Amino acid sequence: MIKILLVGSSGFLGSHLAHCLNAEIVPFDITLGNDMRDQGEVRASAKSVDVIFFFGAAAVGRRNIDGSTNVGDIEYDGLCTVAQVAADLKKPVFYASSIRVYGTTAEMTAGEHSDLHPPSVYGKIKLRCEQTLIQIMQSAGVPYYIFRMAAIYGKGMPEDFIVASFLRDVSAGKAIHLLSTGTQKRNFVHIDDVCAGFVRFLHTDHKESGIYNLAHTETIRVLDLIELCGRIMDKKTQVYPASNISPEPDETLAIEKMEKIVGWHAEITLSEGLTALYDASITSRA
Repeated sequence: MIKILLVGSSGFLGSHLAHCLNAEIVPFDITLGNDMRDQGEVRASAKSVDVIFFFGAAAVGRRNIDGSTNVGDIEYDGLCTVAQVAADLKKPVFYASSIRVYGTTAEMTAGEHSDLHPPSVYGKIKLRCEQTLIQIMQSAGVPYYIFRMAAIYGKGMPEDFIVASFLRDVSAGKAIHLLSTGTQKRNFVHIDDVCAGFVRFLHTDHKESGIYNLAHTETIRVLDLIELCGRIMDKKTQVYPASNISPEPDETLAIEKMEKIVGWHAEITLSEGLTALYDASITSRA
């Protein structure tokens, strides 16, 4: 059985994936007292594994457990440490990146080779991590796999995820004040589909180092997403788009590469995923 060091094992993505992988998991997380910036600690945990999954990310704006807020530096420093250990020990690395690295592109749908212009701090952090990982792993001749994912949602997602915030506000009957016009299209991906993609990719032979997009092909405007939340809950929605600004460009991903390499495509539609979340919330309150 394959053995995996799962950095970020207690997070949203890591905790879900740990239950899906048919593998021996070595958990590694700040909630367990681990420090991904400590090379000795990382090396001790990595020396007996076959693969390293790096999900040790923290969204900009959240506080760390110790109260600090320099999450971007922590993620980057942790990635550098883990990548260097992986390169030294010849262990492949799977890295969870984001659609946010693309920013505004000249293409309608971003593919893995699209130009990168991340406008947000979060996107810039992810891109910096990607570039460093590639440099370290290529120099050592060790495989690496970077996954740029659309907005993930599902049971247990952090409260500041866009889907979680819309569901919460619509359920409470609160007015939603957008920072955009809401007319831009986006695609999302359910956590179960993401995990299925990682599992399939892990067990696929002849995969090449590089970058892979993960998303559902379904696209939806932000305004329509809020309306969908309202229909599922049978609630009226109050939405106030930002005024006096230009419409934002669409943020959508092309996933043909994942389909070609591993035969993966996301199966859970937004309507199905959101309905399941709402039904689960009703059951938990009963």
